[in-house]
Amino acid sequence: VPIPSSMQGHIFLAWSVCQVSSLPYGGGRSRGPKPTKTIGQLVDQEQVLSTFSEAVKRTGLEDMLTGSDFITVFAPTDEAFENVSSDILDDDEKLKAVVLRHIVPGFPKRRSDLPSGDSSLETAGGQTITVTKSSSNKISAKSSEGEGKAVRHDVLGTNGVMFWINGVL
Repeated sequence: VPIPSSMQGHIFLAWSVCQVSSLPYGGGRSRGPKPTKTIGQLVDQEQVLSTFSEAVKRTGLEDMLTGSDFITVFAPTDEAFENVSSDILDDDEKLKAVVLRHIVPGFPKRRSDLPSGDSSLETAGGQTITVTKSSSNKISAKSSEGEGKAVRHDVLGTNGVMFWINGVL
């Protein structure tokens, strides 16, 4: 049955919307190969994130980074942890609060998903952090406890996205 020419544009538009809305990570823009590892696996494999990885394991939060729930993680580099007090690093409850400040549950937020300026995001620990996207497209995050700038962004995992930051929130 031929489709009237007046309907062809509408059908194509409806088909296009269905195709785009079914793709993860914002409309199917090509971003390289599809991720095959969880955020937790990506954290584990990066030497520069070994302190954060160890903190996640020590506080029993591995499931949060390897599960199927979507997350955005602001992972401090080892260098960032050099400025953290041993009182915090030696206390599992304080360390857990630090780790939870770096995990934002919900649909992952890549750099392109963040609006310019400040965004308030609730962390897995229930605190609010401010994520800022500058006019030059740079990302930084700040909590009441600390701040850091993204030194690597949009590291995609099967369950979210990760930013490496140079500070501890």
